[in-house]
Amino acid sequence: MNIIFVPGYLNSLAGHWQRFWFEEFVDSYWVEQEDWAYPDRNKWVASLNRLVDSLSGTTILITHSLGGNTVVEWSHCYPEKAAMIKGVFFVAVPDVQRDDFPSTISGYQTPPISRLPFVSMMCASSNDPYCRPERAQFFAHHWGAELIPVGALGHINADANIGDWPEGKALFEVFINTITD
Repeated sequence: MNIIFVPGYLNSLAGHWQRFWFEEFVDSYWVEQEDWAYPDRNKWVASLNRLVDSLSGTTILITHSLGGNTVVEWSHCYPEKAAMIKGVFFVAVPDVQRDDFPSTISGYQTPPISRLPFVSMMCASSNDPYCRPERAQFFAHHWGAELIPVGALGHINADANIGDWPEGKALFEVFINTITD
């Protein structure tokens, strides 16, 4: 089984749970972006698409932050490919429609609001500075994702000091077991 890690704005660097998992999981791949500081929707979607095209077999995606929005955008650009994805584990998806959404990020401000063609679970923090709980609920509902509140973990990144986030890994294992049965 292929596992594609889709990091968000500024990448998931040392100390981030996503990096720990990537180094631990067998058959895992990292979506690299040309410019982590100035995300462009079209370029980020194209990078994800190139990686998906290079793989064969069962594929699962693990996203953080803007990486989740990238997967949603990609699934609407390439619905036939998205339908072949076994599942997506979303973590800390930001609300791209916030008034204070960074102007350095382009093309994400009108996200698709329709059911995704794959099984998904969305982990959301109660005090994420980039997405209020009711907005996480809104996106999960419209995308057809199971919403899992994970407590007050901020943006669920390295700043949260959660290391390899064992609670998240346990949720991911539940997710995997659900979609592979």
